[in-house]
Amino acid sequence: MSDLYVVEPGALVRSEGGRVFVGVRTRTLAEYPIETIEALFLLTGVGLTRGAVEAFAERRIPVLFVTRPGRLVAHLAYPLDRHLEGRLGQLRAFHDPELRLAFAHALAGQKRSSQRLALGSYRKRGELEAPPSWRDRVGAGDFDRLRGYEGAATVRYLRAWRTLVPPEWASDRRTRHPPADPLNALLSFGYTLASGAVAACVAREGLDPWLGMLHAPHHSMEALVQDLVEPFRAALVDPWVLRLVRAGVVRPEDFEGSEAGPYLADTKALRAVVRSYVDALARPTVGWTWRDAPTARDALRLWTRSVREAFAADDPNRLSAGV
Repeated sequence: MSDLYVVEPGALVRSEGGRVFVGVRTRTLAEYPIETIEALFLLTGVGLTRGAVEAFAERRIPVLFVTRPGRLVAHLAYPLDRHLEGRLGQLRAFHDPELRLAFAHALAGQKRSSQRLALGSYRKRGELEAPPSWRDRVGAGDFDRLRGYEGAATVRYLRAWRTLVPPEWASDRRTRHPPADPLNALLSFGYTLASGAVAACVAREGLDPWLGMLHAPHHSMEALVQDLVEPFRAALVDPWVLRLVRAGVVRPEDFEGSEAGPYLADTKALRAVVRSYVDALARPTVGWTWRDAPTARDALRLWTRSVREAFAADDPNRLSAGV
C-alpha cells in the first residue's frame, strides 16, 4: 500500500467498482485498485466526486487537502472508534500535568536525537565539519522551559543544516506563515506532506489529533500530529530537500510569489517534487529511525503505533527505547 498524490489542476478523482480513477475532462490519467491506497493527498484545483468520498470513507482511507504553498487545510475525519485503550491513555496523560510533561520530554528527546543523528550522518560523509554540541537530557522544569530549550536547539540545528545548501538557495533563517523564500517554501511543503502522513497514521491508531503533549492545543493546529512529526523533520524532510536542491530537480526561479508565500506554479516541477518525496518515503530515514524500520513509511507507522501503546500503558519511557 502507498499514498496517492494528485497534483494536476482540474483533475477529478472518482471511484467505481473498487477502483480509483484520476482524470481530466474525458481523459483518464491513471487508475488504481482502491485497496492499494493508504492515503489520498489532493492539491488545490483537484476535485473529488461524492462516490469517491463514500468509497474512501467506507474503507477509512484518509483524504487530505493541501494548498500549493504547502498548507494542510482540511482532511476527512472518521469516528475515533479504534484502539480505545490508547485514546483513553492519551486523555489521562493530557489531563495529568506530571504525566503530560513526562510524555513531552520523551517526544522532545526523539526530536533532539533525530537532529543530532542527522547532522552526525552528514559529518561522517565529510559534508559537515563541526555539528553543534548537544545536551540529550533536559532538566525537569516546566513546559515553557522545555519548549524554550527545544526552540533554541532547533535554531542551532538549522544553522548547521543551512551550510549544506547550495548558495543559490541561501536563506538566513527558518520562516513560516508565510515562508519568506523558496528554501523555506520547500521545507514547509515537505513538513506539510509529512504531517499529513502522520495525521493518517494517528487516525488509524484511533488517537485524538488535537490533544498534544509537547505542543499546546491550538484551534488551527493538530497538536499531537505536530508532536509526532518532529523526528521526521530532520530524518526525512530535511534530507529530501537537500537532495532536491542539490540535484537541480527544482530551482529557486521555479517559484512564484503570493500572499501565502512562494509556491511552485509549474505543474511539471510540482509533479517532480512530489514524485521525489514519494521516493524518499520508500528509503530509510537519515540517522534516526524507529525500531529498525526499513523505510520512512514504515517508521511513520511504527512510531505512531508505539505512541498509542505508550499512552495505553501510561508509560512515556516506551518512547525512549526504539531508536
